[in-house]
Amino acid sequence: MKTIFINYSARQLTHSVHRVMLVVLLLTCVSAANAQQERAVVSHKTITRLSDSPNTAKTSTVLGVNGVATTLTTFNCDDNKSYLFQGEGGAQTIDSKTSVFEFNILLGKITEVKAQLIPSGLDPDNHTAVNNVGYNQQDNYMWGYRRGTNQLVRIANNWTVTTYGINNLGDDVPYNAGDIDPNGVMYLFYGAPENSSTKIRRVNLSTKALLSDITLSPVDNGRYIIDLGYNPKDGNLYGIDSRSSSSNLVRISLQAGSVGQVTDLGHIGISDNSPFGAVYFDNQGTLFLSQNGTGKIYKIANVSTGNHAASFLRDGPVTNDNDGARCSDGDVPVDISGKVFNDANGLLGTPANTVDGTPVNSLTANTFSVNLIKAGKVVATTTLTNGAYSFENLSVNTSYTLVLSNYPGTIGANAPSTTLANGVVNTGENIGSGAGSDGNPNGMIVVTVARDDVDDVNFGVERLPTANPVTASSQPNPGGSTKVTVPTLNGSDPEDGTYNGTSKTNTIIIKSLPSNGTLYYNNVAVTDEQVITNYDPTKLTLDPNDGAITVTFTYAERDAAGKDSSPATVTMPFGSSTVSISGTVFQDANGLLGTPANTVDGTPVSSLTANTFSVNLVASTGKVVSTTTLTNGTYTFNGVSPSSSYTVVLSNYPGTIGANAPSTTLANGVVNTGENIGSGAGSDGNPNGVLVVAVGTSSVSNANFGVERLPTAKDVTASTQPNPGSSNRVTIPTLNGSDPEDGIYNGTSKTNTIVIKSLPSNGTLYYNNVAVTDEQVITNYDPTKLTLDPNDGDITVTFTYAERDAAGKDSSPATVTVPFKNAPDLTPIIYARPSTVYGTTDITVVVDVVELLSIPTSGTIVVKVTKDSKVALTFPPGATTINGKSVQNGSWTYTSDASYHVLTTSRVVPAGDKLSFGFTGRLTPGATSGSLTVSTVIIGGSGGEVKVNNNADADKIDYFQQ
Repeated sequence: MKTIFINYSARQLTHSVHRVMLVVLLLTCVSAANAQQERAVVSHKTITRLSDSPNTAKTSTVLGVNGVATTLTTFNCDDNKSYLFQGEGGAQTIDSKTSVFEFNILLGKITEVKAQLIPSGLDPDNHTAVNNVGYNQQDNYMWGYRRGTNQLVRIANNWTVTTYGINNLGDDVPYNAGDIDPNGVMYLFYGAPENSSTKIRRVNLSTKALLSDITLSPVDNGRYIIDLGYNPKDGNLYGIDSRSSSSNLVRISLQAGSVGQVTDLGHIGISDNSPFGAVYFDNQGTLFLSQNGTGKIYKIANVSTGNHAASFLRDGPVTNDNDGARCSDGDVPVDISGKVFNDANGLLGTPANTVDGTPVNSLTANTFSVNLIKAGKVVATTTLTNGAYSFENLSVNTSYTLVLSNYPGTIGANAPSTTLANGVVNTGENIGSGAGSDGNPNGMIVVTVARDDVDDVNFGVERLPTANPVTASSQPNPGGSTKVTVPTLNGSDPEDGTYNGTSKTNTIIIKSLPSNGTLYYNNVAVTDEQVITNYDPTKLTLDPNDGAITVTFTYAERDAAGKDSSPATVTMPFGSSTVSISGTVFQDANGLLGTPANTVDGTPVSSLTANTFSVNLVASTGKVVSTTTLTNGTYTFNGVSPSSSYTVVLSNYPGTIGANAPSTTLANGVVNTGENIGSGAGSDGNPNGVLVVAVGTSSVSNANFGVERLPTAKDVTASTQPNPGSSNRVTIPTLNGSDPEDGIYNGTSKTNTIVIKSLPSNGTLYYNNVAVTDEQVITNYDPTKLTLDPNDGDITVTFTYAERDAAGKDSSPATVTVPFKNAPDLTPIIYARPSTVYGTTDITVVVDVVELLSIPTSGTIVVKVTKDSKVALTFPPGATTINGKSVQNGSWTYTSDASYHVLTTSRVVPAGDKLSFGFTGRLTPGATSGSLTVSTVIIGGSGGEVKVNNNADADKIDYFQQ
């Protein structure tokens, strides 16, 4: 039978506390097979002495239950680990089990390392709750207070615990806030919203002796501080007072002996007032805070210098009845994390210079690994989850290199290759989620770790584009400096999609230039490695060297990430050949005015009206290089150099090779009506028998000419006629002519077109009562509307006109002649006598026909005198005087009708003289009185006169009954 001695104090759950020291407990081991496998809670007397070195992990052996030996391992301050001690369900009782978690402060991540620190059932009161935990740098154990006892608990690295009863510590204060200084002194404080401690208890862990208390000043039992941390920078304790909805930083000075001066350093800038149950210091004096109710983790850097503003780190675990412990002389280890992005636009996206995209674990048969390199060797490697990776518990103030590869590196070996496979490439690396990069997209990035986690150490990768080889169809070499268009360059990209080459959004790079030709873009010679953005296939051209050759060059497609494909080859074969120019000469009766308009067409002709046509090929030098006649109106020039410019000239005789081009003027009224390349509508805009032909690499056909014969206008002469005088007009005789193609222009069809080529100088020409202008074109000519107002006098008026044919071509001018002579002007004067009569009375009527313009009359003169029922007149044919007036009745012939007496003569009225006739007769008024009018009128045109507005007169006789 083996025995061990256990020393501990028990607390009865009554206000009358009875302490009984159990001196010896004899445990009997019934058999090794039934040995209990739990760790023992043992007296300090069984501990083997440890080394005096404070920071080195050591081992010692204790006797476990039933004599089983248990090896104890110390912690190592250099491990830089932090721990969270968590009560069961937040219950602050003596039997609440305490679990232990390793706590990554910077990540807010906890990992359970011990489900229950003190096993249940080791004593009657089941004291399993531990708080007020700290790290003792003197022995590298963690120590805590066992709630409901006077015991301190020493905790080994394998979570074996050893308890020590501390005389006079008492068991009635549930210490929950404390730490251990570098000298191995443990501080115990109870913080609560009410009835908190007003002093701090101290225990020398080396001697297990209670030291003198530190009385807090000012005295205040309301400090709601539920954890304290020892600051190695100034040797003071710090905690957060969370009372009265505040979160104030509190410093407790330990330098004043038995008095601890409490200083409220002010609010830390956190709105939530949930208490902070776990606080930690690192060796730089940075205070880390874990808030119970929210789980949020904050830090306050350099609290000893007066800083008290907390900055948020990240979210951590929500806890209660908890405590934190770590070696304050150690660093807080940091983490590096980031992502690998399929970054389709690399550093060229929006915003620019940004590593982003879709997180990926693999891409095109590349399963990515991220390797952590220190001093050139792999120290850790990891694959990705949802494109993300992390390296935890890394040393602070250390420089690492992160390497992205498609296989994991070997620990201790050199870094693996960053070359990715199957067309996958690196696009960039950056620390941070915003714009920025390390400037060298190579799958490697240097990360210098200070004292904080480094997040978003990101890599960008993408798949390269593909450029498609392009081969043009064989074509004639254009020769000279003529350029041909390169076929459309195209390709594709796994991220961007298809590069069709016609969208004008692709980017290409000319990777190598042709050796037997010159490549141009937008008419500027291309240079090696030239980048062409917004590639337009119509602008990429090639001027090949002359001859039968094959031109090649290479290009690459550049994707949105700025990465180039492998080069693809463009092949353009050229053959050596010549081309031809051919066309037709048409007798084009309607020229460019036919249907369809602006078309050179008609009947093919080789000659026309003594013109035997020749077509002449003229080089750009202006010299004739070939000439040919026509066959059935057609011609052909063979052996023409491609990619050259020529002029084709139509003439009525062949040009001389090497001489200037012959005249294009045709003979015998034949003219050019138009030229065009093509059989449809169109012309070169200048009908002159000259056509410019630009020859490419193919033959040119339908280089056509139009010709026709001009119309003829006939001279017209009017009969001499009296000048109408003043503004009176006469009608122009009908203008007429003919056309070899159109036929007769009779002038009366109202379908002809005439052009007034020159106006009369001694008269005004009118059409449709509007004065005609020089070169006026009169369509649908109506001869009744063309009139002339000649100047007065004996004159001959002339003007010229042309007939215009269906081709819009004018005849040579013809002359219109209209002669005029002066005309007499006759006016009548009538005398009826007597002018007053009474009863039946004999009367006389004499009419003088007077010439007013001193121009003798010619032709017949007709004069009428009105009849009246009351007057009976008689014409005496031989009378020479009547009522004392001289008359020449013998020169007049008398007739009458129902209304008039009509007198006619063909005798000339001398210039300025008169010719008279007279009547005798009787007026019979009967039983009436009144007046009557005897009127006379000279019929217009009588005696050759033209003025008719003075050809009437009248006289009145008043009559009365007898």
